[in-house]
Amino acid sequence: LGIKFHSSDTLQGKLIQACKANSLSPKKMIRAIDTCWNTMSDVIDHALYLRLPLDRVLSMTKYSKTDKGCKDLSHLKLSPEEWDLLIELQPMLKWFKKVTEHFSKSNCPLLFEVIPYIDSLTNKLERVVNDFTKAPIIRAATAKSRAVLNKYYGKTDIMYHMCMRCSRE
Repeated sequence: LGIKFHSSDTLQGKLIQACKANSLSPKKMIRAIDTCWNTMSDVIDHALYLRLPLDRVLSMTKYSKTDKGCKDLSHLKLSPEEWDLLIELQPMLKWFKKVTEHFSKSNCPLLFEVIPYIDSLTNKLERVVNDFTKAPIIRAATAKSRAVLNKYYGKTDIMYHMCMRCSRE
C-alpha cells in the first residue's frame, strides 16, 4: 500500500483530494525503507491517519476490477480486521522506535544505560503477550519480539559481568 501510493503521483494527488473531502490536513502516503525498520512505524501512523482517504481512493471504480483503463488496486484495500491489527501493532512499534531514537542520539550507548530500556521493553511486551484481548497474531508476534530481545539481553549479562570485573582491576 505504501509503496504503491508513494511511487504514484496520480494516487498521491487522489489521496490529497480525499483528505480534503474528509476534512483532514493533506498528507502523502509514505513507504517503509528496508534498512530503516523504524519507518514501518511511520508508515502505519500515516496509514491510520489516512484510513478514510485511502479507503475512498481504493473504492473508486477507476481502481477496481471493473474498470479496464487502470490497474486493479482493490487488493490493497484493508479489511476492518486488518485496520484493527494495525491499531494494535502501532503502540508496540512506537516503543521500539522511541528506544532506537534515544540511543541513536548517543555515539556510544553504555551497557548500564541500555539495560533499563531492555527491561522496560521486556515488561511491556510481556503485558501484551499475556493480554488475551489482543489478537492472537499480535500476541504471537510480540512473543517473538520478546524472544529476540531476551536473546540479546542474555548476551548483555556476560558483557556486564566482564565490564564489572575490568572496572575493579
